[in-house]
Amino acid sequence: MAGFEAQRYCGPATGTVTVAGVTTTVTSGWCETNAAGFAVTIGTQLFGSPSASLEPDLFLVLVNPTTGAGPISGVAGHKHWLLTTAPVTFGAGKQSGTFAGTAIVGGQVSGSFTCA
Repeated sequence: MAGFEAQRYCGPATGTVTVAGVTTTVTSGWCETNAAGFAVTIGTQLFGSPSASLEPDLFLVLVNPTTGAGPISGVAGHKHWLLTTAPVTFGAGKQSGTFAGTAIVGGQVSGSFTCA
């Protein structure tokens, strides 16, 4: 993509994130619980050092499956955001979740995801 290696995630998961008052919906991803924790990956990830104007929307969660604590990050509207102190509140069966907090980069952030 624009000369950068890209990975497009596939699956039924979707996520919505609001960064500094702008809401973005990201589609095509997956959720799983593995040795690293509970993970959600939605959208397209570019590798290397692309400029912000090239970055596609991306939604990443890697948290403790019991507490919901861990990094939540992504790209929305070509802006990177990162939460490290706002845990995920899981829905029934960990098939969905919500979060809100102040991002290290990106200001106020809130969002949700659905796995199926």
